[in-house]
Amino acid sequence: MKARIKLSTSPTSLYEVYKPHSLCSKMNPLKLWLTSSKLARECGIADLRSELRRLEVYTTVSFTHEGKTVSYSIDDIKKRAERELCCEECRTKDLIIDGLLAELDRETAPPLHNVLEKYVTDRYELTSDRRLSRRVLFRDVNSFLRKRYGTCIVATGSEWKWLLQEVVKDTSTQFRKLKLKRRDYTRL
Repeated sequence: MKARIKLSTSPTSLYEVYKPHSLCSKMNPLKLWLTSSKLARECGIADLRSELRRLEVYTTVSFTHEGKTVSYSIDDIKKRAERELCCEECRTKDLIIDGLLAELDRETAPPLHNVLEKYVTDRYELTSDRRLSRRVLFRDVNSFLRKRYGTCIVATGSEWKWLLQEVVKDTSTQFRKLKLKRRDYTRL
């Protein structure tokens, strides 16, 4: 497959087709950001606003990822970038608001605890046997926190310990799987 970038003459779409380690290095950070749950700065995009301005003339961004053609509309990209472009104060307020909403009819706890509890109870259900890897739950929780609030928890921190003991009800000191499974997403 030859390395090439196909830009349409009309402002309808932007295509990138390339052989790995070829040209198109300008698009790789954007591609990484779109296909992962990482923040833009973690993917090498220093200025997300200028990247969005560069893409405004197009309606879609399409490329191949793991052998499949992937396409994102500019509106979807802008919606995803909106969370990252808001200020730190806005993210903190979002965390507080979501914590307060999750806290209704409960005793007071740190806002992050309420958000974590709501996230796990909405997306997972308890089982009688050990099914879900701790690493998978930890990765999912941090992916959610990173996307929504621009923060994350650590595996040795009090939030993770609290989540396992109080919400998941797992008191095992070994690194055994958790008695959890993902809920059917049609109910969400």
